[in-house]
Amino acid sequence: MSEIASTRQLRAALLRWVIVLVPGLVLLGFLSGAASGSVAANPWFAALAKPGLYPPPATFGIVWSLLYMMMGLALAIII
Repeated sequence: MSEIASTRQLRAALLRWVIVLVPGLVLLGFLSGAASGSVAANPWFAALAKPGLYPPPATFGIVWSLLYMMMGLALAIII
């Protein structure tokens, strides 16, 4: 029985998908956040009573970016 693709070809294909999908999903996440107007200076959000363990606003940008990167990587692995 012959192989459809070598291990090297499969890794190259995964790398191509990662290069396309990871930045694409991060960009989509950024655009959806910008379109919704969700910023730390939002008056409604600023008026909420926040718990003592509330992280600094910069943390959310980092965490959401990492989550979208991992979703892009997962999608590339699936494809």
